[in-house]
Amino acid sequence: MTPTLSKTDQTQTNHRFLRPLFMSDMWPIEKRFIPQAEIDKGPFHQLPLNKLWLGLWLLFITSLTCAFNGAILSLEAMVLCAISPLLARLTALDLKHLILLDIYTLPLALIGLIYSFWSSHVTPVESFFGVVVAGFSLLILNFISEKMDKHSGIGGGDIKFCLAAGAFVGVLNLHYFFWLAFFFALLLWPVLRAYNKHISFGPALILALWSFMLFKHLL
Repeated sequence: MTPTLSKTDQTQTNHRFLRPLFMSDMWPIEKRFIPQAEIDKGPFHQLPLNKLWLGLWLLFITSLTCAFNGAILSLEAMVLCAISPLLARLTALDLKHLILLDIYTLPLALIGLIYSFWSSHVTPVESFFGVVVAGFSLLILNFISEKMDKHSGIGGGDIKFCLAAGAFVGVLNLHYFFWLAFFFALLLWPVLRAYNKHISFGPALILALWSFMLFKHLL
């Protein structure tokens, strides 16, 4: 005779299954790709990571729904819906731990390159050179920063995210992306500074990409 679980046992089993996903900090697959010593305290380090991620994801989806309204089933909207959990996760990780993980930024760049083959706003050539120019620009800026301040001013995760952003916006629109990133950085700086001496630039980059993708039809 096969034993049956009571409702209480089933609830406890479900909680044990869901707890690592929603209640823990970093997921095991994330911890595999970063040394424990590199995990720092970001502006919102006191908040539960996964609750922060879910809240940000909800904000991304809400803004997407409002921006596209009747065109929610368009290719652009579906692509944004697909990458929204990645962007929300990256934002949450940077706000809590000051890291942008390669397991999210590099696949995001690949998605951007693939997306360009069907997009009406960016061609594959523009997407490819967007990756090259964005990465090269950030490397030069980081080199100058190191020479001036004797330390790295731009994180490797920020550079790799800019590669991904370049794939989505294309080389001809990179200036819009960087101006938006600068604008959001100015807005977020006093807020993030109030919570922690370490400032995460990733959220500004992510908001810049998301805003551009939502409203690029206005350009």
